[in-house]
Amino acid sequence: MKVFDLHCDTLSELRYAEKAGTPKSFAQNDLHIDLQKTEKGRLYAAVLRRLCQSGRRRPPVPDPLVTALEEIDVFKRIMEKYPE
Repeated sequence: MKVFDLHCDTLSELRYAEKAGTPKSFAQNDLHIDLQKTEKGRLYAAVLRRLCQSGRRRPPVPDPLVTALEEIDVFKRIMEKYPE
């Protein structure tokens, strides 16, 4: 079964875990997507969203621009580490 994830918050969760001092790996994690899931063919497409707002689970984002740029950095590091 192919999965289309139209609300993929993996980048924000990776950033949050990193900030909390408990970084997660993109190779394998408990989030929406990781390399292991994509290699198994379970994920067909994911829309990596960037929504800077306060959530119910976390305190308000102090600076949405900084938060978005930090998540872009997370994405760039993933692409550098796993170019294929």
